[in-house]
Amino acid sequence: MATIVYAMLTSLDGYIAGPSGERDFAHAWRETPKIVFSTTLQEVGPNARLVKGDVEAVARSLKADTDGEISVSGAELASHLARAGLIDEYRLYMHPVVLGGGKPYFRSGLSLALKPLGTERLAQGVTLLRYAPIEID
Repeated sequence: MATIVYAMLTSLDGYIAGPSGERDFAHAWRETPKIVFSTTLQEVGPNARLVKGDVEAVARSLKADTDGEISVSGAELASHLARAGLIDEYRLYMHPVVLGGGKPYFRSGLSLALKPLGTERLAQGVTLLRYAPIEID
């Protein structure tokens, strides 16, 4: 069974994209095979597969049928999977910059209890923060 990890680059104030978008990070994902969940897209670019079905069912199936790690990107998809209890780990790659607004790492209205799994200092002042969800009875 795979582990589902929500990992994104984020600013110190918690944004994964500034008010003008996230073009700067797009090149990092070109080589990674992707499954794109969308109800509006008709096609996706190279190295991607479009899925229009039930996000939760597809994620559960992928998790059960895959070994290793499944990386999730995007706050909306991650919040959907978090509400279904499918995210196993959150990784925030904190960059020493404040964007002052934009798209947040955690979607508004999502409430989670998390336990720290560790931190790591990376190049260029980036700090990796790792958390796992805590089940609340």
